[in-house]
Amino acid sequence: VPRGQVALRVVSLGAFAAAAGFIVVKQFRNDFVVDFNWVSRFETAHGWTLLAVFTMVAAVAVDGLRHRQGGPTEDPPEG
Repeated sequence: VPRGQVALRVVSLGAFAAAAGFIVVKQFRNDFVVDFNWVSRFETAHGWTLLAVFTMVAAVAVDGLRHRQGGPTEDPPEG
């Protein structure tokens, strides 16, 4: 499904943006000291980041499979 590959990319970028935004906002609000425990304050973002990585890997795998089968890897240009 051509739209599925686009959906994978959108979900990946959205999850990454959500994780990054969460970290920036939480750091700005609480002004945590950057030390070895700093990362543990953002465990919620871990799941979102994993979702971003796995969906991006899936998008690359789908693109590779489409290329191998000779199908279109991108939507045809309009115009």
